Amino acid sequence: AHAWLDGCTKRHLQCQYVNTGYQPPRLLDLSGDNPRLQTTRNGNNEGTPQPYATLSHCWGKNPSFLTLTASNIEQFSKGIPLQDLPRTFQDAVELCKRLHIWYIWIDSLCIIQSGEGSSRDWLHHVTEMGQIYNFCIVNIAATHAEDAHAGLYAQRSPENIRPAVIAHQSSHRLFEEQYLLAHLGMDSFGYHDSPLGRRGWVFQERLLSPRILHFAQEQVFWECSKSYHICETFPAGITLPTDNYYFQPPTVFDLPSGVEFDDPNIIPKTTFNKLIEEYTSRQLTYPDVDKFAAFAGVAEHFDYYLQDQYVAGIFRRYLPQALLWKSSSSSLIPPLARSSYRCPSWSWAKLDCKVEPF
Repeated sequence: AHAWLDGCTKRHLQCQYVNTGYQPPRLLDLSGDNPRLQTTRNGNNEGTPQPYATLSHCWGKNPSFLTLTASNIEQFSKGIPLQDLPRTFQDAVELCKRLHIWYIWIDSLCIIQSGEGSSRDWLHHVTEMGQIYNFCIVNIAATHAEDAHAGLYAQRSPENIRPAVIAHQSSHRLFEEQYLLAHLGMDSFGYHDSPLGRRGWVFQERLLSPRILHFAQEQVFWECSKSYHICETFPAGITLPTDNYYFQPPTVFDLPSGVEFDDPNIIPKTTFNKLIEEYTSRQLTYPDVDKFAAFAGVAEHFDYYLQDQYVAGIFRRYLPQALLWKSSSSSLIPPLARSSYRCPSWSWAKLDCKVEPF
């Protein structure tokens, strides 16, 4: 992991790390024995901005682990006993130290979850979410874990990740050739189809992060703009065949930018519709509250280039075609938002199921 991170930040032209000076409103300082909550802005900036990691994880059902509240924020600023944190958080702290990263952002420990000012703090962080993940040096993903207590690491057999080497003696060659036998869909069952990969909030976390370290069930995977199936089995990655028998979807890191927006009716619209389809196929525990919030960072990225009015999940320039979408639900009555008003009925966000724009 250290080699992947070092190589990506220093040698990948598309990925080279540049310290922009951005910092989230709060970070966990890992320089001591125990993490300490640090306020980084609003007149309380402590020192020069430093690289920080982020953590993507599943909260799990009925979470009861330690979180930041209005009543313990002062105590958190003095220190948080490491043993009081769930296993996944402890593993992430240890990993950051081994990677020489001394700050980490964890949602439940950096956003006030309850008490006075919690709603205001949550809304403020929703507007910051895109930048928080976009400017991190690496996103640590507890991909296999269904809750915060499972940890980053999973029990697995080392034999399962050893590359299969196939020797072949060609009749017209004087030497034996060796080939690696690779499952080209390894990333699908490695991190796409995983407890974390099915969560709605994690969609934009993965999409906006410059590089991701996935701790999956069988092995560790690495993602960045230049990665090609990098994992423990293939630490240097593998090159995909050019034949059309295997479909490789566009990398999530290739969000349209710059010249691709010269004609805003071509690539961006197609990409935006695909992202809506992917996002709505994922699960949200509180869809009435989170439906737009968990997609806000993606919308902000597009708005930066389009400079267009964005209402109820749709950009004005894509109207009226953007009103054409269908539910992929097999139910005769699609799962509508019922508990409270969320958005107009013509918006794709009205449904709690996968939506396919035309």
